[in-house]
Amino acid sequence: MAAPKKLDMTLDEESAAIVADALHAGSFERPEQVVRAALRTWKAAERRLGELRAAIEEGATSGPGIPAEDVFDELEDRYRRMMGKTA
Repeated sequence: MAAPKKLDMTLDEESAAIVADALHAGSFERPEQVVRAALRTWKAAERRLGELRAAIEEGATSGPGIPAEDVFDELEDRYRRMMGKTA
């Protein structure tokens, strides 16, 4: 891991209140811990969003779609057959 870098920053009132609330609640001991946790959460969300976008793209380019009504009709038919019922 790289050596820590000192950054000075100014937060808007809402962000500063979030940090203060986290400290007051005892979730963190120092403001920089709150910021680090927030950055880790943000990076994880960005990674997941990238994965979801890739999955959507893969689905969109995988071939023609099937109308939802056809899918539901097929599922209902399968269910009826499983339950021993006829249409």
